[in-house]
Amino acid sequence: MSHYCFVAADHALPELNKTGIIKLKVKDMIAQKRPAGIIPWEEMNPDGIVLFSEDPNAFGKFHVFTPKHLPYETREYIERCYITMVEGNHDEQWRSDLVDYVLEQAEAGPVEVWSIWFGDGKQPITERTLTRAELPTADTAFLSERNYRLTVS
Repeated sequence: MSHYCFVAADHALPELNKTGIIKLKVKDMIAQKRPAGIIPWEEMNPDGIVLFSEDPNAFGKFHVFTPKHLPYETREYIERCYITMVEGNHDEQWRSDLVDYVLEQAEAGPVEVWSIWFGDGKQPITERTLTRAELPTADTAFLSERNYRLTVS
């Protein structure tokens, strides 16, 4: 079972990466004298790619991207033309970043934020609707919950 968060719309949605994570080759990590993880750099392929960030919390930060493949059941829920996935720790900063992203995208038309638990059959979805004016002052704690659709217009 897996939990996913999506932003969907009938207009193109840009990717946004606030993680600061970069891809480097192992040989570049060695040249920059970066500390190795559990496997020493010398035991790895020098042309191998690693993900790196100075920030130990980077992998939990806000990241919106267009996936190569959506989870199998996604289209059973979401009918909008454009779908992006949203990753992060779902903490207060993540929720704030999500609100900012949705407000910006809703300028071009309605935007849906989906939170879906996959792998346990069809899920009941709680429906919420807010205007762009209401979203900034709404209690956004629900954005960390599962199985909802928020429509913002």
